[in-house]
Amino acid sequence: GFVEIHGGKSERERRESWERVRRSSRTVVVGVRSAVLAPVRDLAGLVVVDEHRSEFKEERRPRFHARDVAVARGRLAGCPVFIADATPSAETWLSLSKGEYRRFDRQGLPPVRVNALTVDMRRHRGELLSPMLLRELRKVTEQSRSAVLYLNRRGISRSVVCRDCGSALACPECGLPLLLTRSRTLDCRWCGKTDSAPDRCPVCSGSCFEFRSPGTDALADALRRVLPGSRVVEVVVGDRLEFAPGTLLVGTRALLSLSWPEDLALVAAVDADVDLMLPDFRARERTFQTLRGFLERAGFFSARAVIQTRRPDDPAIAAALSGDVAEFMNAELRRRDELGFPPFRRLVLLELRKATAAAAENLARRLRRNRAVEVLGPVPEPRDRFRILVKLPNELPPGRVVSPDSIEMRGVELRVDVDPLDVV
Repeated sequence: GFVEIHGGKSERERRESWERVRRSSRTVVVGVRSAVLAPVRDLAGLVVVDEHRSEFKEERRPRFHARDVAVARGRLAGCPVFIADATPSAETWLSLSKGEYRRFDRQGLPPVRVNALTVDMRRHRGELLSPMLLRELRKVTEQSRSAVLYLNRRGISRSVVCRDCGSALACPECGLPLLLTRSRTLDCRWCGKTDSAPDRCPVCSGSCFEFRSPGTDALADALRRVLPGSRVVEVVVGDRLEFAPGTLLVGTRALLSLSWPEDLALVAAVDADVDLMLPDFRARERTFQTLRGFLERAGFFSARAVIQTRRPDDPAIAAALSGDVAEFMNAELRRRDELGFPPFRRLVLLELRKATAAAAENLARRLRRNRAVEVLGPVPEPRDRFRILVKLPNELPPGRVVSPDSIEMRGVELRVDVDPLDVV
């Protein structure tokens, strides 16, 4: 029979599912990343769907990536491992290029065709919704059909700046810009501190503020303003909703985890550059994967797609529109190889808490004694925290570089993440 393993079950239900799997000789386990650890007897095969998604990385101890565990279990059990992904990760694409994996294309399935338009937002500075997107939205609402609008930023604004002195409203604890929400609270995404939005600038007492990097709350408000009477629904992580016809869905990447309305007529990436501009070597890959995911879903519904971007010629944007996975991934692998980043080298991220600058520098100096590795940092962060990134050859076991003896520090909390997905 089938057994589901996921976080939506109570602890007792998960324990019962685990025992059922352990006792059964013929079981199909379906679930999230923890399902890969299920005690299946006589394992016959494993399937990993959309392995590029970050949810497959467990951030708690013991940290692991479900894809890598699946491959290891398949090797030990001598059974096949199927990785189903329209936009595989760079790690999987390299294994495929080296002949370690075999490729099976979608046999007998027609290619996904997408009717997509690109809007160069350099011609519409300061606007959240371009005239073209507004026209498409008005058509959708006049027909009482649904639309999906993607913007990978939450809140009203990611940063609030005083127009008089140019100061950004910052967290008094962390010093980082605060996120303005619809309830007029300022939230710190780092330490969780929440406070009411001030009427005046704490630096110069000015009363005029500018909202930069608008988020999903601002987008939803703009839609209600320009399309009065429309049904606008904001989606957050964890929502499991059913949508009435004629709904405008607004959200972040969480939209890809939902079932979309059957009357969908339009899919829009309101700011495709959000992920692209992150200071992360995976930024271009993630932008391509996310946009392609939205575009393929649009094609499935025969819906029109609109991508708003200030970088229409960027390889990630162009590849997402063309659907040429091979061209994009091969170019991305060449870039990663030149820069010395995964999958050609491994990373170990060390996060120090309750540390001094001297202690962090001392640890980095000790790590640099190993000439086979490259040590980046330490980079200071708020609340007495530091980050050190270690790059090492693939053939060098991380445990030899960051063994407990080599990184032990009295009075310092240390978090070690091997093969981190997020390095900023």
